[in-house]
Amino acid sequence: MFHSIKMTPIVMVLMSFLLIPGTQAALSYNLNITSEDFQPGHVVTADITGPINMTFSIRIVDSQGNIVGGRDDTLNATGKHLFLWTPSQDDEYNATVTFATGFTINKKFLIQQKVSSRDIAELYQSLFATERRLEKILKDVNTMATIGILLGGISLAISGFVGRYVRKNVSRAESEFEKFLKSDVEGVLRKLLDSKPRP
Repeated sequence: MFHSIKMTPIVMVLMSFLLIPGTQAALSYNLNITSEDFQPGHVVTADITGPINMTFSIRIVDSQGNIVGGRDDTLNATGKHLFLWTPSQDDEYNATVTFATGFTINKKFLIQQKVSSRDIAELYQSLFATERRLEKILKDVNTMATIGILLGGISLAISGFVGRYVRKNVSRAESEFEKFLKSDVEGVLRKLLDSKPRP
């Protein structure tokens, strides 16, 4: 038969001494991922902590499972190492550190292009520049349309004037020409008729 262990202060102290090494060992391993803004082209820092002078490997994998960064190295005399890596594109990445003891830590982090106030300012500048160009084009088109209407009016006026002038002068010329033709043709016809022998 098992007897229940009475939790006396002495037993609690003994158990805490037994558990502390394992707890301290778990707490001594750490991986912290930091960046200024987690954007493409900006440095990501992996702050690795573990037992002094322990070897480790770090691998950074993208969302497709491709290894895009990493190295094998040794922690320094304070049990730390800083690994610097610069991502080139937006993605969700996974950093895995494996220590010589077999202890492994995984940390995921997202790299994403963020819209800054400078980007918004540039966008507004571009929009305003486009608006100014469109206004200028519309103004030029309106000016050209006005010029076209004026030219059309001038040409219509000239056509009317020329039409009236031609009607007045050409109709007279035609009547004179008709008179000339009538008199001349009649004279020729008479001569022809007169020259025919009569039966």
